[in-house]
Amino acid sequence: MNWHIFFQGFRARLILPVLLTVIVAVAAMMAEVWFGQRQGARTLDSAIDKGFKEAGQRSDAAIDRLTGVLRDGFGKAGLNLSKGLGEKMQTALEEESAAIEEQIFGLMTANAQGLTKVVGQIAGPVLRARDLAALNGIVRAMHTHENTVLVCFMDAQQRLLTRYLNRNHEKIKGYLASQEKAGFEQVLEAARQDPTVRLIQAPVIDNDETLGSFILCISTKEVDRISKNLQDRFDTLIDSTRSTTISILAEQNTALEQEIAQQAASLRQENTREAQAVLSSVQGLNQQNSRRATNLLLIGGACCLGAVLLILLWNTRSVLRLLGGEPEDMVALARRIAAGDLRQEGGDKDASGLQGVLCEMSASLSRMVGGISAEARSVAGTSTQLALAAQELQIGAETSSQQSQAVAAATEEMSANMNTVASASEQSAQNVNSFASAVEAFAAAMVDISHNSQEARRIGEDAAAHTRSSSEKVDRLGQAALEISKVTEVITEISEQTNLLALNATIEAARAGEAGKGFAVVANEIKDLARQTAGATEEIRLKIDDIRQSTNATIKEIKKIYDITDKVNAIISAIASSVDEQNSTAAAVSSNVNVAAQGIGEVNDNVMQASAVAGEIARDINGVSKVADEAKLGTIRLKEHAEALQQSTQRILTETSRFILDQHAAAKGGSGGSLVQWSPALSVQIPSIDEQHHRLVDLLNGLHQAMSQSKPREAIGAVLDELVAYTGSHFAYEEGLFDKHGYPEQAKHKELHVKLVEQVLAFQRQFKAGERNLDVEIFNFLKDWLVNHIMGVDRRYSTFLSSRGVR
Repeated sequence: MNWHIFFQGFRARLILPVLLTVIVAVAAMMAEVWFGQRQGARTLDSAIDKGFKEAGQRSDAAIDRLTGVLRDGFGKAGLNLSKGLGEKMQTALEEESAAIEEQIFGLMTANAQGLTKVVGQIAGPVLRARDLAALNGIVRAMHTHENTVLVCFMDAQQRLLTRYLNRNHEKIKGYLASQEKAGFEQVLEAARQDPTVRLIQAPVIDNDETLGSFILCISTKEVDRISKNLQDRFDTLIDSTRSTTISILAEQNTALEQEIAQQAASLRQENTREAQAVLSSVQGLNQQNSRRATNLLLIGGACCLGAVLLILLWNTRSVLRLLGGEPEDMVALARRIAAGDLRQEGGDKDASGLQGVLCEMSASLSRMVGGISAEARSVAGTSTQLALAAQELQIGAETSSQQSQAVAAATEEMSANMNTVASASEQSAQNVNSFASAVEAFAAAMVDISHNSQEARRIGEDAAAHTRSSSEKVDRLGQAALEISKVTEVITEISEQTNLLALNATIEAARAGEAGKGFAVVANEIKDLARQTAGATEEIRLKIDDIRQSTNATIKEIKKIYDITDKVNAIISAIASSVDEQNSTAAAVSSNVNVAAQGIGEVNDNVMQASAVAGEIARDINGVSKVADEAKLGTIRLKEHAEALQQSTQRILTETSRFILDQHAAAKGGSGGSLVQWSPALSVQIPSIDEQHHRLVDLLNGLHQAMSQSKPREAIGAVLDELVAYTGSHFAYEEGLFDKHGYPEQAKHKELHVKLVEQVLAFQRQFKAGERNLDVEIFNFLKDWLVNHIMGVDRRYSTFLSSRGVR
């Protein structure tokens, strides 16, 4: 039986007060009897006992003084000895630790210097060849050692050749965090000033020529750790030695004190035996009487105590059965429930007791809060999709309104054009009637035109014969000039080839150095000759071009005269034949014009009807535009209600998140759907960027799922790191497209990127430092930013990048 638990429990608080009261009463009664019996013998014993006590007191005082003096002396001697020994040992061990630490530092520096010399010898040919890729490979290989902080190469002018930074190293992170705009040079200077970093620089040599230098920065963290371990071991050894010394001295002191105590006890025993021999005869009779009375009292007191104890146990059992457990347990359970901790601890409780009822209430609250959390997450996801759908409907309504307005404008313009056509048709009908009367007068004039046309055709044929002869002579002159021009083109081409050959020769002479100087002189002469030839050829070509231009102009003019003469002859012949035809067709035209007038009247009627129909269409489309505007207002109200629903569900989640639930209830409450679901409303119509946005949505949902399912902090941190890294790469991809195609709003867009990355990195740092968990506020921020940024900001560059061929 666990007596400690019993005495701390409710039973003890009920039983012990009454039991102690009874015990005290019985003990008081027994003491009264016993003291009464002892009173008579005490008077007789006091005189004898007084003498022995005085002697014993004097001897005890002397022994105590002697023991105290010895104890103090040995204690001081032990402390002085242990203190002196500890100080000397500590001084010696500190000197030895400093020597060992200096040796380790020297060995580490020597190894680093040897390594830098070896790297300087190996990198010499690579640096001479300016193979930066190989130098970067050496730098990255050196960074694989955990003590390597920074590695770089410099040329002979101390200019950096490599700039690789291991940003995962703790030192590099500290240097970068301490400066707002830290470049490689600032990081190198910070490492140079860091007392916990050793910087070793060695020349890079190839064929006894110093081509540059190699810098290696190593951390002394490992040496500090070894030194600290040595110091801790030395401190432990000093403390152990001091403790051992004190223990040995204490054992010696204890042995002496025990010996003195034994001698003192022997003296006290002798005095006591002498006193007892005198008192034994007197005390024998008193003891017999006292023993008899004491036995009677003990038996009666034991029976009384047993009866009281049985009654108390029965009453306590009845009360505890009603409560169902210890009152402290029920108070603690009620306080946990009030604080929001609804987890069940321990085994099954009696449902009939108060504690069982409290446990059942806690389980019901846990299931209810878990269910509310699950439903709130489900409603949050649904409200998010509802907001996205409202956004998509709003965009569709705006597009429909714009298109209907454009169609209405086009229909109104078509109606106006129909009215214009109707007016033109009426005017055409009037013109056709006037034309019918003019045709009759035209037929009479055709006869006179026929006679005049025959005479004109004969004169035109004579002029054409003379023009043809002149054209042939000038044409032969133009052919001769053309042949001469071809010859000059060949000479020009040869001159250009010669000039090119001279240029190549000059280049080869420059490569040959001293040996090619004579060849360079010849090449220059060839170049000058080619230049002179080209100049003379150009002058000839210009003269020939002047001749050709004059000849061509003369040929063109003669051809124009010949063509005009031919055209005149053809026109005159056509006029003659047409006159005859006009005479026969004039009558037909007059009758056809009358028929056309009637047809134009019918067309005019049809155009008027089409104009009326177009007006009705315009009015209908205006009605459609109004309906689209009303739909747009409805989607805006739907979006506002969805956002209000989101805020309400987030407040519910915030209130329920303070409760600590059972694993079953927590799993049920954390099994909600995705935080954001991909939909066409999130598309920017660029497949490559849509794919990255889809990945960001998946990562956000994965982070939310991991948090909802109460996964380990390491797993949640891994998903968060992946989300942060992918966000950075996505922003870099977008900004690369902006720079490549010259996006006008790229400065504002990049500023939004920088602001978001700073906020997300702040969340990440707080999470890793344990200062903050991924709560509802963070998820709301990430979800709202992702949706609003894609639908509001990213869509603005969609048309621009698509027009530049980005897919």
